[in-house]
Amino acid sequence: MKHILTILLLFTSTIVYSQVLSEEVATGGSNQVFYNLDNGVVKSVSNVNWHLAVKGGLLGGTVRSNVGLTVYNVDDLDYWDFPAVMNDTAYTAYSEISNSTKEWRLGAFNTGGDPEFAFEYGWGEYSQGNGIFASRFFIIGIQVDAQTIYKQFAIEKMQAGNYYFKWADLDGSNLDSMTVSKADFSNTDYGYVNLLTKEVTSERPSPETWDLVFTRYKAAIQAGPELFYYPVAGVLSGPNLWSVQLNDVEDPLTVEEPDDIQYSPEIDIIGHDWKDFDLNSGNYLISEDTVYFVQRYYVDGESFLPTGEVYKIMFTDYAGGTHSFDIEAITTGSINENGRTIASFAIANNIITSGENINVIYSLSAQNATMELFDVNGNKYLSREINSTNGLSNLSLNSNGLTTGMYFLRLNVNGSISTEKLIIQ
Repeated sequence: MKHILTILLLFTSTIVYSQVLSEEVATGGSNQVFYNLDNGVVKSVSNVNWHLAVKGGLLGGTVRSNVGLTVYNVDDLDYWDFPAVMNDTAYTAYSEISNSTKEWRLGAFNTGGDPEFAFEYGWGEYSQGNGIFASRFFIIGIQVDAQTIYKQFAIEKMQAGNYYFKWADLDGSNLDSMTVSKADFSNTDYGYVNLLTKEVTSERPSPETWDLVFTRYKAAIQAGPELFYYPVAGVLSGPNLWSVQLNDVEDPLTVEEPDDIQYSPEIDIIGHDWKDFDLNSGNYLISEDTVYFVQRYYVDGESFLPTGEVYKIMFTDYAGGTHSFDIEAITTGSINENGRTIASFAIANNIITSGENINVIYSLSAQNATMELFDVNGNKYLSREINSTNGLSNLSLNSNGLTTGMYFLRLNVNGSISTEKLIIQ
């Protein structure tokens, strides 16, 4: 359910959009819901019919575990011991490991790898020109109805666009295997693998189309000297979204983005701790003085640069798997000079199909401005000189010949740049 209030204000050639939305995103406890800041819910995907999420693309190597899969670090044996002869309770001798909640590329099976060493993936090591080959194995616990089935599990290799998985009972019997081709989920960044049915799905939407995912995941809980992983319901940021959390805010409705704000790419900044379960009432209590600011970033060479609106998010309720929150777009792309806004612009619809016009609203008081379109690799597809305006002006750009994917529309004023994201489907 969505209630929208949109206000367009014009102050000395500055475009300011104030958009206040009251949103309800329902996961039902068994789904993950992908959400776009501009357009709302993108897709709802089952969170109970898969065990592994495997990374596609040219390199890949990331293997994440679903919330219903328990992974144990077998740290006293290596891959050459697989399958070992173990007793039925062997898993109790090992520590549980889980996905990183800081970045997508570090899954449970990548635990133990050096994040600064590009050729070490935790579960295996890269051999130049050949692929990634296993150096260790794991114990996994798969939930089947009310029972947990334990298996020895290894990622034998990733080679020629394929992942090769092997597993066996704890005593080493009933060896089984599965091959997963990246071609089976080339439309997205991760494929979902069900080890029981040996099925691979590509239901996860492409990362360019969503900013937040409402889902259940495992969070680390410190209990004395022990670290436990506990299933929680919360919100993780997409790979292109950076966030910041403000606590103890006196008036969340009117608070503005601080000048010294420091955004973070960690994916659990919003996370789950904006709510606490009250044992007395049986309801969740919402942290009403907590506010989140989020903004998309893109890679420009070795730098990360912000693009598009800054959004403010305030949670208002959580019940029955439904997340309720207010979201407000508080800025558009603008360029300032000597404390004065000299240019600003916004894309009227930032998700289009190839061949549709790219409609841009802009305001410009400076001279020598250029509107440029680039893809994610920095290739320029068009460039248009624009003139100063008296108020708001419209610009229509042709998208004929552009393939599907993410692009960046840049307003360049004498070397100062403001950027907006464009998706072509």
